[in-house]
Amino acid sequence: MVCGGLPAVFLLFLQRFVLIHGSTLIREDTPGSEMSVMEFGYDPNSIKGPRYWNMKWPSCGFSRQSPIDINTTYVTYGRPYEIRYNQENQDLPGNLINNGHTTAFYFEEKARYLYGVPGSPKDKFLLNELHFHFGNDRIHGSEHSINGQFFPIEVHMVHYNSKYRQPRIASMMPDGIIAVSVFLRIRSGPPNHVDTFIKTNIPRVKDPKGKAVKADLNPSLLLPFKRDFYTYRGSVSVPPCKNNIRWIIMKETRDISIFAYRAFLTLKTKEGEIISKYGNFRPIQDSSCNRLVEANFMY
Repeated sequence: MVCGGLPAVFLLFLQRFVLIHGSTLIREDTPGSEMSVMEFGYDPNSIKGPRYWNMKWPSCGFSRQSPIDINTTYVTYGRPYEIRYNQENQDLPGNLINNGHTTAFYFEEKARYLYGVPGSPKDKFLLNELHFHFGNDRIHGSEHSINGQFFPIEVHMVHYNSKYRQPRIASMMPDGIIAVSVFLRIRSGPPNHVDTFIKTNIPRVKDPKGKAVKADLNPSLLLPFKRDFYTYRGSVSVPPCKNNIRWIIMKETRDISIFAYRAFLTLKTKEGEIISKYGNFRPIQDSSCNRLVEANFMY
């Protein structure tokens, strides 16, 4: 039994369900680098799939891996955390790519600082890139889940500690990397900034063999208006699964249209398959009842 009465078989079910429907990515590399062509995948029937990652990267089999299911009963609430950016309402230029696992947007100007990070309140974390996780249906595309509930899409906004100057150096440090996660729901309504960005630019990077697309994006508009969040220490969710990430999971969701969602379903892998066939999210690795998960709001 885990989580004070939740059967352990439920966690096993979550892990197997994810293996059937999809997998993840927090990229530490830059476009065109050696790490951008690492051989791993998400096909549950392939030796490259998440079930076998630990055969090539042993740390993928270690404890305290990500993603997790956040059981809200076992969260420590009311922590005095408040994250903020130095610039909130400004578009930033960058390059959108398809790396064969997902689509990622790399910011050209490393000028957006995140302050107030749990565990490192005096440090400044530079926004480096963001990327998307999705599956083959509208029910499950996210990596993390809340009380067993998944979401169609999960966005990861990856930051590195400015005191280390380079993302690669920061990725080796225990306080080097912060990932802010936002869940996206599919809703009807007028298009917003994020919706327009997706519909305009994602179709232009269907093929990973194509060139990067230059675009502008205000990352603050990806965040919910109310910045309540869960936070915990975990791992990178792709090989080599380094166990040194601080996760910030936003409680509130953002909305996109069905038309924006469908744009992700056109993205291809380097082998020419559709990414959403197996998804690009890693299976659930643990439950929050086995971790210290905090929240900056009251239950």
